[in-house]
Amino acid sequence: MFDELLFEALSRPKTDIGDRKRIVGSSDLVCAFKAYHSKVNPKKRALKDLLIFSRGDGREQTIREAMMWLHQKGKLGKNTEMISQLELKHIDYPAFMAHLDITLMNQRVMSIVEVKSTMNLPETLYPGWFYQGTFQVGLAKMAYPDKIIRCTILAVDEAKGKHRKYICDVDWQFDHLVFNELVEKAKKIHAAVRANDPSGVQPEPSLLCSKCEYAAECPAIWPDTRQPLDLSSHEDSIAEYATVNDTYNKAKKRREAIKNQLEFFVHRVSGDAANTAKTLFGQSHGFDVKLQAREQFRVSSDKLKEKYPEVYADEEIWDKSSYSFLTVKARKDFNERLEEEKPSQTKGKKKVAQQPVVEKAA
Repeated sequence: MFDELLFEALSRPKTDIGDRKRIVGSSDLVCAFKAYHSKVNPKKRALKDLLIFSRGDGREQTIREAMMWLHQKGKLGKNTEMISQLELKHIDYPAFMAHLDITLMNQRVMSIVEVKSTMNLPETLYPGWFYQGTFQVGLAKMAYPDKIIRCTILAVDEAKGKHRKYICDVDWQFDHLVFNELVEKAKKIHAAVRANDPSGVQPEPSLLCSKCEYAAECPAIWPDTRQPLDLSSHEDSIAEYATVNDTYNKAKKRREAIKNQLEFFVHRVSGDAANTAKTLFGQSHGFDVKLQAREQFRVSSDKLKEKYPEVYADEEIWDKSSYSFLTVKARKDFNERLEEEKPSQTKGKKKVAQQPVVEKAA
């Protein structure tokens, strides 16, 4: 019961913007393909994912509270108003909008602060962050043409607690041409959603693709082609991954072998106590060793299907998610592999096995 209530609370919209199908927000402009499917085919997130995403909301709330305290103390300037989740709309297309995390405003200047929570602080802006910032500044210029518009994207590293600021006109430049292109992209997303037709929107690959819930059906990630992608520019990273992965797999096998040896030795030394004790302790010159017997419980899908077929068939109990599986191997020539995959020209004919050539010692 608690999990259901917690899921409902974490699933609620952050802002009261109504039907998301009818609007295009600044976050939708990162990828038109994802924006379309998130509106037409929204996927139900698992509770654990919602809890992970809530950490970003917590970072934003922490920054907001800190700035509110500074505002109350008058440390952000005289006659400065602080606004949370200020809504901006395009003057010609009111369905195109943005909700600003934090806005500081006085008679001359409007300062936007967009808070991002991440696991790594990039040296330069991610393209998606740049698009969001550009769209927000463009809408702000429309709504407040007489003000100087400033925008800072504040990224916070969740693990290390470090942060980095990316300031408009210092670390990145507002570009009217880019803003107009984003408006055109918003038009395509809006039209595609209204027509329920995704043919007008295209995927836009980025570093965030691996975490996208629509990655499994994305044509940019899984193109319908037999031609390999040119990854030559990442040759060093691919080679390093192959080496590390090989070492990792060998280490896992070696770890399991050593673990079995140690467990056998501990049981043999313990004698009869090993049959009753749930925890066995040991020491060497440099290490403490503890061997525990633990139980785990899980639902058997086969038994569930057999005993409660109506429950097994209920789609509501299954949390479906996609994931990527990366394989890297030292390759043969691609054309050679294609030749190997072609149907045999000698089908039906008995092949004579080639005998290995053995060189005799002189």
